[in-house]
Amino acid sequence: MLKKVLASLTLALGLHAAGAQAALVLGAQTLNVGGSNVTTGSLAVNVLSVPSATTFGDTLPGGLSNLLAPPASAANYNFYDHYLLSVPENTAAAVATSFSFGSLFNINLLQIRLYSGNTPTLGTPAGLMQGWSSPISAGAFSGTVTSLPETVLGAGSYVLEVRGLVTGLAGGSYSGQFTVAPAPVPAPVPVPAALWLMGSALGLVGAASRSRPQVKQA
Repeated sequence: MLKKVLASLTLALGLHAAGAQAALVLGAQTLNVGGSNVTTGSLAVNVLSVPSATTFGDTLPGGLSNLLAPPASAANYNFYDHYLLSVPENTAAAVATSFSFGSLFNINLLQIRLYSGNTPTLGTPAGLMQGWSSPISAGAFSGTVTSLPETVLGAGSYVLEVRGLVTGLAGGSYSGQFTVAPAPVPAPVPVPAALWLMGSALGLVGAASRSRPQVKQA
């Protein structure tokens, strides 16, 4: 039977959950280096375990230049962080995210998205699961807000991507929490009563036809 898990992803800057496992490894990062968009990193893959509570985040330097188009939207940001995830075989995950406004440090337009595959991209990926969340900025509000709706993922590879605009000369930072827990198995869909009545009627017709005496031809 398919094993299901519930993964609740909370991007709460500065948040560290009790009993959290080692932080997710940042697989890659895209910055404007010398007038070109350059993606670097080990492409390390984080295999999700059940259950788990994992932190993730990054501290970025100040003085970053905005990224270059294409895509055109990249020019509004100066960093993309790519976390590579792997959902094990015979497993499904339902992922949800939320942002914390109050602890965001020197980063504006912070967003997150999720797509299938294992190749970081700045454009629109073929396997987009959830598009960019509504942007939040440091000091704009307080509290938390849901950034992505719950999304069911089957076994396979995925990229959790964070982008933003570092505004502080001393740099900026964010952190978050990724938790995975067993999820309830959906209840079976009941068969409509009309189908039961139809089946019963067909059964009676069949029984009646079998009980008729057969007339032999002379």
